[in-house]
Amino acid sequence: MIDLEKPKSRIFKDGSNDLHPVFRAELDQIDRWSTRFNSNVNKGYFTKLALSFIRQPMCKNPSCIKYVLASGGREDYQDIGLKKPLVHSNERLDFKIT
Repeated sequence: MIDLEKPKSRIFKDGSNDLHPVFRAELDQIDRWSTRFNSNVNKGYFTKLALSFIRQPMCKNPSCIKYVLASGGREDYQDIGLKKPLVHSNERLDFKIT
């Protein structure tokens, strides 16, 4: 599952290392997706019906859902010493931020 945001989306508040409310809302969106797909019924429905055309040759293989949030631009990472680790501290094994 990929959440693509505008490149001009802000990750941090101006002049601060605090996460911008819009970025927090994007993180919340990923959490809502993750919560929804933690249910075997929802995951089964999605993988069996919505992805059936992709899974045809591998329909018996287990599947796992992973998440990617693409948000912000290079200017959000100018202070690479602190800001990049702050952003990536929100990642999990099944969730990456780019």
